[in-house]
Amino acid sequence: MFEPGTPYDDSGLCRPPAGAVGLSAIRDPGDGSMRQYSSVEFTRGWHGVEHFIRTLRAFGYVKPSSTEPSYAVLDVLDANGDIIGDYDIPHPQAFKYIYRKLDLRVEDSADIEAAITKAEQREAGCGGPGPTPRRGGVHTIPRA
Repeated sequence: MFEPGTPYDDSGLCRPPAGAVGLSAIRDPGDGSMRQYSSVEFTRGWHGVEHFIRTLRAFGYVKPSSTEPSYAVLDVLDANGDIIGDYDIPHPQAFKYIYRKLDLRVEDSADIEAAITKAEQREAGCGGPGPTPRRGGVHTIPRA
C-alpha cells in the first residue's frame, strides 16, 4: 500500500514519516512573533495523518518544506509530541481549512516555554516521560 516517507509523485511532496501520529501548526502573524497552535493526535495514527495530508495535497493546501517563505508550517508529530517532519502551508485559505478541520487553537506562551524546558530536560536525561500536556492535552481526531 503506502510506505512512510515515500513521494506521492514527482512534485517532491512525500508521505508522512513512519511514527507520525499527529499534527500541529506554527505561523508568523506578521509582527515577527511566532504563533504556535495546539497538537492533534489521529486515532488511526500514521494512516490518519497520511489521509489528511493526501486530502490537503489534492487541493494544493500543502507543499514540500523549503527555505522559501510560506504562510505557515504544518508539523508532523510522533507519539512523544516531537516534530519528525513538516510541510509548508502556502496561503491563508489553506491555513483556514486546516485550522477548522483540526480544531486548532493558539497555544499559551507559558505552556510552550514549559514544554521546551521539559524537552530540554528529557534530552539531558533528567526529564519526565513526555511533553507537558497543553490546554487540557492533545485532542484526538476520531475515525471519519
